[in-house]
Amino acid sequence: MVPLNFLRQRFSRSSRLRKPYQFEEVKRNGTKYKTDAFWIQGLLVPPQNSPILGIIATRRLGEAVDRNRAKRVIREVFRRNLEIINPSLQIIVLPRSPIFNLSFLSLEQKFIYGLEKISS
Repeated sequence: MVPLNFLRQRFSRSSRLRKPYQFEEVKRNGTKYKTDAFWIQGLLVPPQNSPILGIIATRRLGEAVDRNRAKRVIREVFRRNLEIINPSLQIIVLPRSPIFNLSFLSLEQKFIYGLEKISS
């Protein structure tokens, strides 16, 4: 029988930016990279167990269902690529409306390229 923890693929609390001061620190001191589908901003901090992600989906993106869909897709890209992301990186992603026109693979490629840019 497969353990229950193995089946869960959750976006844990320890993997999220949650407090306003955490977002402000990344915004103030982080490196920014822009694509047509999203803006990504990252800050290298002392090493942690895993990278930390924050998503800002504003009303400009669309209705609530659109904002939630964009957040789900970004979380999935982040989760699938956890092993290649620098564990000392705090990331903020701001999705833009062209995110809905991209395939998952092209979005994933842009995300990885953006991470490489902000990590260097």
